[in-house]
Amino acid sequence: MITNDDGIHSQGLNVLENIANKLFEDVWVVAPEKNCSGSGHSLTIDKPLRLRKISDKKFAVNGTPVDCVIMAIKETMRLNFPILLLSGINIGANLGGDVHYSGTVAAAREGCLNRIPSIAISQFSENNKSINWKNINNSLSDLIFNLDSFQLPKNYFLNINYPDTNNYSIKGIKVTNLSIRKPGNKIEKRVDLRGGKYFWISTERNQIADKSNTDLNAILNSYISITLLNTYSNTCDIPSAFLKKLKKNNSELKIEFK
Repeated sequence: MITNDDGIHSQGLNVLENIANKLFEDVWVVAPEKNCSGSGHSLTIDKPLRLRKISDKKFAVNGTPVDCVIMAIKETMRLNFPILLLSGINIGANLGGDVHYSGTVAAAREGCLNRIPSIAISQFSENNKSINWKNINNSLSDLIFNLDSFQLPKNYFLNINYPDTNNYSIKGIKVTNLSIRKPGNKIEKRVDLRGGKYFWISTERNQIADKSNTDLNAILNSYISITLLNTYSNTCDIPSAFLKKLKKNNSELKIEFK
């Protein structure tokens, strides 16, 4: 199953759908009708949900990414329970504190809560530059295939972030911890044509890159970041058994461990 938080018309969703169709025979898509970035792990309980069929196995929901996962499990895929959930590809990274706000990460968390192996995938874009999707196409299918080949620890899911690949080649993969990075630190106040005040919450982050083994440091140094998140505590403790198996199964992917 595939979902996202950028909406059913997102280019990142189309890229992920194409990759999944090359790996799996039965791919379903259930995604929000519109962009739901920043929706976090929210449910829609103040209005009815409507399901719009786009094609045989592709649907749009007038709700959040978490709504989409629930609708897939309880409605569109109720006779064909998902064996893997992929959320993304988000246009913009989900690093550090972003995981608390991100609808992309929340969809993967919801999948994990329903005992579905789940992976959130995001693409860092420096200064909102256009994304070079070719680099993702060349590596993500192999990464998903290898990650799907073994069982994730109970109550854990994966958060993957790709570096900006327009000017640099990907050096490899690092298994990381969450960085200190938080959105929403600035409010922009404006005045409309009638003199009324309105506000925008900025997505500007306060972030500090250092030499530690964090997700932010990895992508700023042209590595793919893989962070193992816990559904209940949002910690990213990495079980040693998971590391050993990941390293053994993916030695050709140049994974670095700290």
